[in-house]
Amino acid sequence: RAAASTSHGVLRPPGSISVVGFFSAHDDMEEDEYVEFEESVASLQVRPDVFVGVVTSGPVAAHFKRLDWIDRTPSVVLQREGLAGSRKHLNLDTHYGEGGAVADWIVRASVPLVDRLTGRNFAVYEQHGLPMFMLFLDLSAAHAPDELGNVGGKSGGLKNNVLLDELRAVAKEHHERISFVYADGIAHA
Repeated sequence: RAAASTSHGVLRPPGSISVVGFFSAHDDMEEDEYVEFEESVASLQVRPDVFVGVVTSGPVAAHFKRLDWIDRTPSVVLQREGLAGSRKHLNLDTHYGEGGAVADWIVRASVPLVDRLTGRNFAVYEQHGLPMFMLFLDLSAAHAPDELGNVGGKSGGLKNNVLLDELRAVAKEHHERISFVYADGIAHA
């Protein structure tokens, strides 16, 4: 079982989503983007897997620019807990008024390329609104996925990791039109 991590005393389970808005002039030039961000994340804050924060300090935002988390303000950063390389960011000044709310981008960006479908994450896929390709695997001998997504075990004589690598290759081409998940084929037989 994967362990939860803590940040500033907050317990965040693996797979949870952290969303942080970065603003250096939230009450001036960036006010429209700040208001849209606040309105967009309000609907997401009821989800137990989404943690939202906002930075309104210019010096703090500058620190995250130096870390290459953002390239300017206003921006939003999204990261899935326990998933290396999952950090994504959006420059709000180019997104503002471009069809689609910030909340829509957050939902799209929070869906991994390939993930195990569970009762906990089904609502994210439902909200994503795309058709779903499901790969059923024998997960009875599998372990919890590690940071690289390795699952272990075999299905039909083939290693689950090999099957998931193939699924990821297909997902890279079609992820904007189809959601890709795998599920326990033994439990759902």
